[in-house]
Amino acid sequence: MKEINPDLLSDIKVQYYENDDCTNILTIKYVGKYKYGSAGNDDARYMYAKGKLGFNLFEPEGIILDFQELEYQWGDMIELVFDIGVNEYEDEQLPMALVIGNGCEKGIGTLIHGINEEKPTATTEEWIFDNFDDAWRYVEKRIEK
Repeated sequence: MKEINPDLLSDIKVQYYENDDCTNILTIKYVGKYKYGSAGNDDARYMYAKGKLGFNLFEPEGIILDFQELEYQWGDMIELVFDIGVNEYEDEQLPMALVIGNGCEKGIGTLIHGINEEKPTATTEEWIFDNFDDAWRYVEKRIEK
């Protein structure tokens, strides 16, 4: 047998942050370059697994996926990351927001709207933002409901 290390599947770095107030929101920050197309499948699986690990360890009431320092152009499997916390609570969807940056804005927009969209803007989705503060307020309000 040989030891295998999941951290060798991807060059993406994953960091977890929590807030200091009463609201239990977990921020999962992804940093690095997502490989193009199907070459990024291991990146997607790794990002999902690390996000799921954070969800299971910290048991948040809401999640913010921080893609501000992620470079992403194309690869459908990244949608796996959006499933962190899905179906974990029987009655309700876990409040979640995505924050995008310049390195992934166009790619996420194309993923959401399709490749034929002339100006695929991801932030037209109610849960996707181009700044952290708006994402935070969105998740916080959803938790309060």
